[in-house]
Order: sequence, then C-alpha cells, then structure tokens
Amino acid sequence: MDTRGVPVNVESMRRSLREAEQFSGGIVRLLESALLPEYLRPDVERACDQAKLVLSATRDPYVVGILGEFSAGKTMFIASLLGLLDDLAIGDRPTTGNVTAFWVRQGPAKSSSAIVGVRVTYLSAAEVRDCREKLGAQLREAAGRTNSLVTEEFDGAVREASSPTGNGRQLRHWYDTHAAACPDEVGRLTTQLVAIASAAAEFTHLLGRRDEPVVLQEAAPLLTISDARSTSESSSMAADRFWIVRHVTITVEVPPEILDLDRLVGEAPWTGGSTQAQDLDRLVIYDFPGFLNHISGERDLRLTETMLPEMDTVVALLKAANADGPASDHLGHLFRDVFAKDRRRGRVLVGVGNVSDVPEIGRLASPAARHAEREDDLLRQLPTLKELLDTADRLSPEEEPFLYSGLVALKRLGLAGSLDHRADEADGVARSAGDAAESLPQVSRLKPLLAALAHDGGREAVVSRLQDRLAEHGLVRRYERVRRERDRLDGLLNGLETRLEQAPQDAWASADADVMRLLDRTEGVLTSLISDIPTMLADTLTMSPATGGQSIVEDIRATITAKVLAWPEWWQILSTTAGAEVRGGPETTEAFLPQFKSTCHSAYRAAHRQILLQWEEAVIAKAERSLPLDVRTLAERPELSPKNVKRARLLTHPAEWHGMLMDVADDIAAAEGDGTLDDVFPLRRPHRFAWAIAKTDRPPIDDGGFAHQLHPGHVLRLRHELVGAATAAVQGRIDALRPSAAQNVGDFLKSLERVLSKLRSSLTSTPTTPAQEKPLLDELRRLRESSGQGKGTLRDLISEAEAD
Repeated sequence: MDTRGVPVNVESMRRSLREAEQFSGGIVRLLESALLPEYLRPDVERACDQAKLVLSATRDPYVVGILGEFSAGKTMFIASLLGLLDDLAIGDRPTTGNVTAFWVRQGPAKSSSAIVGVRVTYLSAAEVRDCREKLGAQLREAAGRTNSLVTEEFDGAVREASSPTGNGRQLRHWYDTHAAACPDEVGRLTTQLVAIASAAAEFTHLLGRRDEPVVLQEAAPLLTISDARSTSESSSMAADRFWIVRHVTITVEVPPEILDLDRLVGEAPWTGGSTQAQDLDRLVIYDFPGFLNHISGERDLRLTETMLPEMDTVVALLKAANADGPASDHLGHLFRDVFAKDRRRGRVLVGVGNVSDVPEIGRLASPAARHAEREDDLLRQLPTLKELLDTADRLSPEEEPFLYSGLVALKRLGLAGSLDHRADEADGVARSAGDAAESLPQVSRLKPLLAALAHDGGREAVVSRLQDRLAEHGLVRRYERVRRERDRLDGLLNGLETRLEQAPQDAWASADADVMRLLDRTEGVLTSLISDIPTMLADTLTMSPATGGQSIVEDIRATITAKVLAWPEWWQILSTTAGAEVRGGPETTEAFLPQFKSTCHSAYRAAHRQILLQWEEAVIAKAERSLPLDVRTLAERPELSPKNVKRARLLTHPAEWHGMLMDVADDIAAAEGDGTLDDVFPLRRPHRFAWAIAKTDRPPIDDGGFAHQLHPGHVLRLRHELVGAATAAVQGRIDALRPSAAQNVGDFLKSLERVLSKLRSSLTSTPTTPAQEKPLLDELRRLRESSGQGKGTLRDLISEAEAD
C-alpha cells in the first residue's frame, strides 16, 4: 500500500474495466447477429454503437504530455522512462523542434526497447492558415514598436505572407534589405512566418496528410532544430517540411522490466493474439517542443495550445536553473485555460529536471546542509530550491513535485554520450542530496524528494514513483471514460429491454409493425403542419404563386390602383388645371370617401376567395413536400381493408384535401363595418377644390392654397395616398381573416389525426410475442445479470479505499 492508500480502489477499477470490456464485447456480438423486425432497428443500432464506444473507452490509450522550457530535460526524461538508448536526440541546446508522439506497446520480456515504426502527420490547411494569421499579427505588433519598420512595403509583405496563398517571398526580400535594423523579436517572427509560408506553398500536397509512414532517418530532420534553422541565417527561410509538421509518431515496444503497461494502465485481455496496432498501443507520450526557443518558439506554442486538451495527464518539467521564469508563466496560463485549478489532481504533475544545474545545489555537500534538522534551515541555504518547490505548488497545488537528475540516470543507461563531462558532478549532487535527506524529520516534504534524487540519480526511485502516480491517474481517467460510456449503454439497454418486453402490447399490437411505423411518420407530419399553420399563412401573403406570378398583396394593390385611376373626378380636376373652367366634380376631398369605401369593398371581395384558395394550396403543397415517399404507399398495403384504404388515402394524399377552406369560405368572412375604412381614409380634411367657387368669391388669403391644390403633382400625390390607404385597409381585413382560416385548417388537420387514430385502432390485433424477439430478450438479460458490473461510482470506490 502506498502513501495515498489506494490499492483497493485501483483493484476495484481494474476489475470494473475488465468486466466492462467483456460485457460490451458480448453486447456487440449479440446485437450484430440478432435477426429483428424493422421497427427495432434504431434501438438496436443505438445500443450496439454505444457498446462499441464502451469498448473504445476500455482500449483507448492513456495520453500523457511532457511540457516545459527548452533544455529542461523533457526528451532526456522520456528516454529514461522508456529505456530508449541512442535513438533520441539529446543535447545542451534546444533540440526537439516538433511534437513527438511516442505510441507505446508492451514488448517481449528480457529485451531492449525498440522503435518499430515512424509516421508523420502534417498540419491541415486550416491550421496553417490560423498559424500564419496569428504570426502576422504578432509580427505587426512587434514591428510597430519600431516606427521606422512599419512602411507600406512591410504591410504588403506581411499581408502576402499571412494570406492562405502567399509564399512569403516579398517578406523575405524585405527582411534581407532591413535585417540590420530589425530587433531580435522582429527577426524571429519574420523568419517563422516566411518559413511557414514557403513550406505551405512548396508542400501544399502534404497539408492534412495523416500517418504518412517514413523511416527514422527521414523523420530525424523533422524532429530536431538544426543550425540551418537558426534565425541568423537566411537558409532558415527556405521551403522546409519541418514547419508544417503537426507531430511525428514513433511506435515503441518497451519490455515490462522497463515499463509494465499492465501495471500502468490496467490489464488488456483483448490483446491476446491480436496484431492490430489499435489493440496494442496502450500509452501515448507526447514530447512537446520547449517553450521560448528562439527559432520556432511561437509556432511551437501554437501547436501546444492546440493539442494540450487531448492530454489525460500533463507532466510539466521545470528548468532547474530557471524554474520561476517565463516558462512557468506560460505553463500556468495554459493550465488555467485547460484544467480547472480545483480539478488538476491527476491532470498535472510537476517535476524539476537537471537539478544539478541549480546554482546553489552544490551546498548540499556542506556540513550545514547534511546536518539540517528542519526543512526551513535547508531552504534558507538553498533559496533556489525553495523557488522550485513554490513554483511547482503554484502550477499543481494538489500534487507533490518530483526532482530528477537526468544525467546520472542516462549514465546508468549508457546514454550520457557527449554529456559525460557533467555526469560526475550530477552524481555528487545526488549523493549530497541523500546525506541531507537523512537528517531531515519524517514529516518533511523535502525528505522523500531528496531521497529519490539520491537513489541512482533519481532515475529508479523517481521513475518508479512517477509510474505509481501515472498508474493511479491513468486508471482513474480510463475508469471515468469507461464508466461514463457504460452508464449511457445501460440506459439504452434499459430502453431496449422495455421495447422487447412491451412488444406484444406496443408495436407488435399492430398486425403489421411496418404499417404502424408509417402511421407514426404520418402523424408526425400532421403535428408539424398544425404547429406551422400561423407562420405559413402569414408568409403566403408575400409569396408568388408557383406559376411565377406576383404575390396576393401585389395583386390587391394592382386591382385598387386600376380602380382608383378610373375615377372620372381625376380627369375633371386635371383638365381644370390645364386651363379649362369646369364647374362640376367633387367639391371637397370628403366627396371621395364613398368611392374609397366602394373600392376597398370591391377589392376585398375579389381577394377574399383568392386568398383562401392560395392558403389552402400552400397547406396542401407543404404536406406534399413533408410526406416521405414510403408513407405515400400506405394506402397500397395489401393487409388494409377497403375502409382503411380510404382512410389511408385521405391521410397520405393531400390532393384530396381541397375544399378545407373553400367549402367554408362564407363562414369565415371578416366583418365589413365602415368604421375601419373611415379611420384609414387619408383625405379627411376641409379642403375645397378651387374651380368649385367663383373667382370673385374666393378669399384672397386662400388663393395660393387653392392654386397648389390644383397642381398636377398634388393630384398625383392624392391618388398615391388613396391607393396606399386602400391597400392597407384590404390587407388589414385579410390579416383579420387569417386567425379564422388558421383555426379552420387546424380543425381539419385534427380531424385527420382522429381518422389516423381510428385506423391505428382498427389494425390492433390480439397481442402475440414474435418468436424472433424472445430469445434476444432472454440472452440480453442473461448477459446483464452475469456481467457483475460494479454499482459504485468512482467517488464510492475512493471512499471505500480511504476507509480501508
């Protein structure tokens, strides 16, 4: 039992995972081979698909991401964890230049770790476009701090390089001309933007390509940052596939002596005899490029932000000599965006790599450090170590950090290579850490950290302790995924059992389940039509008929316009304005009111039946479009009686619905009171027309007004006002008609629902259980009863373990 007291919890989860895998596999086999009636197909397919999701959750690998500043020892740590010998590039300078995904499978016992496959996945066109746009924005911002650089030539070059079709040549030419005046940040961002633009233009055919197989020698240039990619050399801007790589996948077989995957992520009984990669790869470790390297740092950070949410657990390695620097701020920002602070346990583990780089770490060998009796005494002598612990606590307050002196571990593994000159120093630091740990009290949080650092440079103890944590957290993450999918499967199986059990009383109560399915779909169409009626009728007013003619509102306006223009009074007035003295016609504008009412009544009477017919046609047309082709064949079913054939035809042939409004047109006519027309009449003013009064009788003050009234433009405006008001009045009457029409259509469709109900009832026969259904129900129940599924939640399991 470890210090956290979870073995019972771990064993319970492992048992639950094994049972979930076996149970969901049995469900898939049962449901895929079942011969069932058509009406059950959707329920069976949903349950089968969910069982496959449970299987995927039990078999999905555990995904771990390694993050940190460049040269923090990330690749060194992975090499130590996986036991890879000289296969990974490790050095003092930033080395890892692209995301590397190690897909780990269990290799033979008593063998060496081996790379058995390499594949490359490239950025999609959308990801490249996003990266270019953001790099362009960063470059503009950086250049804006130096006013002399922001010119029209610069803006055009950045715009071209940031566009999806740009090749970056303009920006490269600009940089070649102004490189001497560019700050380092501008140079770095320019180099990255030009490099990505040129790579995207040169290797367009690679964008979005996934899992392209390559040999390790071909992948090496895509994995590492080389001198040729330095920002100080123009060759870094040449077309280079390195810039459009999303990640390189390296498949690794690791013997159980180095990494026991059964212990780490739980047993995998499904791999017995299988050679499928998806059945074998059970752990994925992502090695992310280090933050803040001066060659590809911005591009790398963008990749990390994109892929971080995919990680189950993140191991954040702090750089020992700069643990509280900008890199820890970047880590904190990323973690805040992806993992809630109160839910980081198991999601964020923090370690400190290359502890021998800490400036004061040599003081561990001093007598004062070896005899420190309190943690505070030691931290006062090693303030940098305190900063390491404080930063680790800030990034993951619920997890203890670990200290890792990777050089000594590599020396033990024979991996030190060119770093041998530092291994002895690191070995001495490890021994001093052990001496200091011995004098600290048992309650000190430093004691286990320094003791682990002392043991084999931290490799054996730290990696073993980390495996304990990953084993706990990996199982928890896998258990949570499986439990969530298993709960959904149980819900679907409950529903399927109910369907199977209730079949005699439910769908199989029909003489033909297919007919009942068609009736259900017909009922759905009727229900949809009823809910859509008000909107449909309102929209019809402005819709043109299918023949391509104008809308009903336009028809009404045209009719009213023709009638108003035909009033003889207009010609009397207009002829008077031409000079002829005509002493006749309307004396005031009020004389037009009877004509106005007559025109409105006439237009409404003409439109009344027309609009009802158009509404009726609209409902029928929508029903025709809504009824699927198979539903239209309902009336042709041989098992239907003649009466039911008539019912089915009425339900599924909307062409027979003609008359649902026209037969009751007179009953739904709107009231035609004159008060409404009086209200909307626009010319109720006490104006008199000038020619109706002798010139000698006209008041002098009104001469101008009378003359204005006789102006042809004023007469045309009067006619326009009358046409608009009459159109609005008639349309208002139609709007008042619409609720009654909608009510009648709704009543008609509800009567069809009653017909459908009678048809359904007439098809009901004596319930019988189909022979093909009973065996499935029995086998499903047997599987569920024998599954032995744990009923407790994750919280229950943890509480049980803590109690023990």
